[in-house]
Amino acid sequence: MQLHLHDDSFVSTVSTEFDFCEQIPSDKTCSVDIEESLLRGVSLNTVMHGFCQAFSKKQGTVRDYAKSQKASHIDDFVSHDWGSARLWKAATLYYHYNGLYATVASIAAGVITAALQLDEIAVLPKPPLKQIFVSGRTWQAGYGIWCVYICPVVFMITVLNFHKLLAMFHSRHRLLFIDKFCIDQVDAERKRAGILGLAGFLKNSTELVICWTPRYLTRLWCVYEIASWKYLGKSLKEVTLIPSSQVTLVFGVKASLGMYYILFRSLSLYVDGWVINIVSLPIILSALYYPTGRVLQTLAVLPHQLESFVVKDCECFCCACNHVNPETGDAGEAGESMQCDRKLIYATLVQWFASSIQAEDTVDEQTLQEKALKKFDDFVRTEFAPWVLHNRGPTKIPYSQLFMAFIPVCWAACDCLPCYRSLPHLIFFRLVVCEYAVFWCLLLPSVGKVLLHMHAWLSRGANSVALPCSQWLINVLYYLLTMVGYAGTWKVLVTCNQFESILPILTFDSALLLLTLVLFGGSFELSSTSSTSNQQNVVTMCKAHSEEVLRHQHR
Repeated sequence: MQLHLHDDSFVSTVSTEFDFCEQIPSDKTCSVDIEESLLRGVSLNTVMHGFCQAFSKKQGTVRDYAKSQKASHIDDFVSHDWGSARLWKAATLYYHYNGLYATVASIAAGVITAALQLDEIAVLPKPPLKQIFVSGRTWQAGYGIWCVYICPVVFMITVLNFHKLLAMFHSRHRLLFIDKFCIDQVDAERKRAGILGLAGFLKNSTELVICWTPRYLTRLWCVYEIASWKYLGKSLKEVTLIPSSQVTLVFGVKASLGMYYILFRSLSLYVDGWVINIVSLPIILSALYYPTGRVLQTLAVLPHQLESFVVKDCECFCCACNHVNPETGDAGEAGESMQCDRKLIYATLVQWFASSIQAEDTVDEQTLQEKALKKFDDFVRTEFAPWVLHNRGPTKIPYSQLFMAFIPVCWAACDCLPCYRSLPHLIFFRLVVCEYAVFWCLLLPSVGKVLLHMHAWLSRGANSVALPCSQWLINVLYYLLTMVGYAGTWKVLVTCNQFESILPILTFDSALLLLTLVLFGGSFELSSTSSTSNQQNVVTMCKAHSEEVLRHQHR
């Protein structure tokens, strides 16, 4: 009979064939060391197999354990909760490990496809020339359709398979910790030692990768990992927290923009461009708007969880079952008892976080526990929260993610290169660099960041109004602002490039560059010398938005 010993949402959740409470004394605590024979890692290729099929079931098997290998060091400790959907975590890991390589591969495919359309090679036919108005006069140029079809395919193939390529050509595989692979599922003693030595796996890991979902910070074993990282003295710079909903937003924007260019380039051979935009843009934005709103609401939970974190509010599977195995009996009936994970973790946290309490403050055991747990709560709120919220939150999407989200613009630009090549160098520069590159790298990320802040501001306004239709009106307003924001700024960019003088377009591009630096200048790394007040300002602003969203959801 299987017995779920631990939190059903923690990475160390396992099932077993023995009564765990008989194996661990009540005063036992977790250890930061682990036997060399128990330290194991699993290759990235194994974890990613079948779109992270390993996350479909939390119970490990003998076959799963056999897929791991002995290791002296682990690259990434992957922390997640088992209660969240496999699809979310799979998308997060594929994006984290393969996303950059897929972006580079798609750009390379676009350049190669463009080269195949050159007159000297002529493997692919060039599109028919059209008239474009740039620099005060009309020029003969055009744009093809090959890259907008080929590049998305290359991107998807690479993002789904690049880890396999690394496994084929790298002598050393990237090793990850995933509980069902790395903790012995057969030998009872080794399993017990592996669970109690979980911090030992973290001690021998280079990076802590957190796949965040709204359930993550509500699970006791999940936050125990964060406590272990703190106690081990490891840097927060080595913690990578990735909100799964943020990754979903990036993929959604990429898919929507890619579909737009496919429709526009395919139909522009037969229909005027302005007609295509009027019909296609509202449809694509409408399809993207609702999931985007849901994603932003999900992200709004993160700052609230961090700022109001209390470890005692975290849940664990054993307490939810009243410490009785649900498969062998209900509370009040004859059933197998379960070890209390909460007592085990609390005892460990007291051992770790009460060590710095002054000797003269010696108090009873209960008060000592309260002080130790509060010290960990303070760490999450005052140190961990500012670090995380500097780059993550409803308005804190890093530039790199938006850069990759808008990559279809680069694919579309590659289709223009064969036709633009015959133009004068200055005109080529104005079209490719001042228009397409600026649109991709500066305009779209900046407008997107502004719209995220606007969404937060409008949401606070909607939540403060009691009218039943206020949220619907705000949604319509934000939808219109999104269309006007992107279409309007693109029109200004194109209009500036139509002047004979290059000064208007350079001025507008310089303004966009300055805006981008202002919006994203600090989104890449939180300096260790940053003041506490600046970090707390980040938490306060994010918390204000999240509390408004949560109040609206409760109503």
